[in-house]
Amino acid sequence: MKAQKAGRRTRDTDTGLFSVAKIFIFPLGLVLDDNDFPSLALDQLKFDDNVFTCLVNLGLAQSAKTKSDFVFSQNWTHHEVQTQLLRYLNEPMEHLAQLGEEEGMSQWRLLHLSTGYLKLIDNDTPDGAAVHAARGPTGKAWLTHQVGIVSMKPFAVNIMREISGLDWERHARQLLKKVGWEDEFDAIFPSAKGKKQVLPDSSDEENLEQNQPDVEDALPK
Repeated sequence: MKAQKAGRRTRDTDTGLFSVAKIFIFPLGLVLDDNDFPSLALDQLKFDDNVFTCLVNLGLAQSAKTKSDFVFSQNWTHHEVQTQLLRYLNEPMEHLAQLGEEEGMSQWRLLHLSTGYLKLIDNDTPDGAAVHAARGPTGKAWLTHQVGIVSMKPFAVNIMREISGLDWERHARQLLKKVGWEDEFDAIFPSAKGKKQVLPDSSDEENLEQNQPDVEDALPK
């Protein structure tokens, strides 16, 4: 899948354009709360420069050098926002976009930074207006603004390896330690240790069913 330009970004008539200094993806997935609504596994997801550096090391974040590097519009649809994110974070967003097509629904949610912690925004298909509202404090310089998202399902180990390289696990453990989720590694990335996943990817479920051994073969010899 090749990234395409969001059509409205270059229109001179679009007065809703705004810039952000950072964009990033948390590949951690979501869980269902007691009311069956998607939520973060833990209430608090810490975010600071150290966390951002961990995401950069994983190939899941970028920072702007100039104001024109990361531009969005308040007038864009959800699809146009995703297309723009695909331009900026190609590999991880390509995975989410493809998975979204397969699942028939968006596979990412928007995050909002508040008092040093990221909060999940309750919006299934965040558009440009939602991104603008979540970017950071109103009235502050664009250098303080960001677009952060979280995947609906944890990235599979093979996807993490493709995006982040063979050393992905070390960087992922550093990330979880920085955000205060160090005990969640095996639940989020079960394939790394052969443990059950909290919210498994649908393709992983299919593979699991296909690879189940016969009862006879599974018995100890």
